Parts: sequence; structure tokens; C-alpha cells
Amino acid sequence: MSYPQNKPISDHLLIIAIEHFGVLQFYPEHRKTAELCELACRSDGSALEYVPETLKTAELCQIAVDNKAKAFKYIPEAVKTFEMCLTAAKGGECFKELPEFLTPAQRMEIYRAACHAGASVLPHLPGRFMTDDFLKSVCTSTQHRDTPLTFTIPYNLSSWVGGAKASELYSLALGLSPDALQYVPTDARKGAILRATESVERSSR
Repeated sequence: MSYPQNKPISDHLLIIAIEHFGVLQFYPEHRKTAELCELACRSDGSALEYVPETLKTAELCQIAVDNKAKAFKYIPEAVKTFEMCLTAAKGGECFKELPEFLTPAQRMEIYRAACHAGASVLPHLPGRFMTDDFLKSVCTSTQHRDTPLTFTIPYNLSSWVGGAKASELYSLALGLSPDALQYVPTDARKGAILRATESVERSSR
């Protein structure tokens, strides 16, 4: 958004911009109110970045992350909740770290939701959660935003579970969604996967 240099911006114009575009960064810091910040975050969750720390309540942060997953990175640690983490994960946010207060079950749910959303979380997923059961539940889920293997980009599952198990997981995903073939590494396309590849290629001609 551009505006003529050296020309004062009226309060009325700023509030309209905040209401429709969430551009809170242009409003004077000392004049920001809870109501104005909520208006901005409902329009664009990323506006949370420009909300004064003293106004970042749990309610406002949830509103922001409900609107846009990437708003999660602007939420203070002291305010974060499991619900916020889960909402961000469902929106495709990739977590390098999660709050310490989360239980193992909550962490598993968050990582699974991120995988369903296609987030590339595998490098950040602690080894204790990287189990055959977890990967199988993700690869055979019908809750994916795109395909069952989008979350693996750009990695090969064999890096975590070995070649044989990776082939099994790829086969399961292909059985659920042939479109997932595009995310199967070339060196994994053999045996049952190769046959599935040839079948998909024939059907697309």
C-alpha cells in the first residue's frame, strides 16, 4: 500500500485501512487500543505482529491465528495454548519447537495435523514420535488438504524408517490417492510402487 510522502494520514483513513486490510503498522503505537487491534487481527491475523505486547491477550491471539496460521510466531510464549498450536498446525504452520507445557498426546495431535496440512515438519519431529504407527496413520488418512504425501516434500521417508517400510508407506498412500505419486522419490519407484506408477501414467494418457 502506497501513500503520498509527507502527507498526513487521517485517523478516519487509517481506521478504514485497518478494518479492511489489517494494516495496523501505520497506526501510532500509543493510540492502539484493544478494540482496534482486534479489528485488525480479524481482518488479517498477521497484524498481531504490530499489536503492543501488553494487548496480546489469549483471546486476541486465538482470533489472529484463526485468521492466519503464520500469526502464531507473534504470540508470546506465556499466552500460547494447545488450541492455538493446533489451529496453527491445521493451517500449515511448520513448528521447529513446541511449548514445553504440551503433553506427548497433544504434541502428537499437533504434528499429525501439520502433516495433514502438508507442512514439512519431518526434520523437526522428535525421534520418539517418528514411529511406524504415526507415519502409517498420516499416510492413510483422508484428512489431507492435498495428498497423503505432501508433508514429505522434499524428503525420502527411507531416511527415517528404512527402504522397505518407506515403500510400504508410499504404496499405502498411492492406494488412497494416485495423485500422491508426484511426491514419491524416483529411487523409491520400484516393485509395487513402480507398477502403480505405470498404471497412473497409463490412465493419464
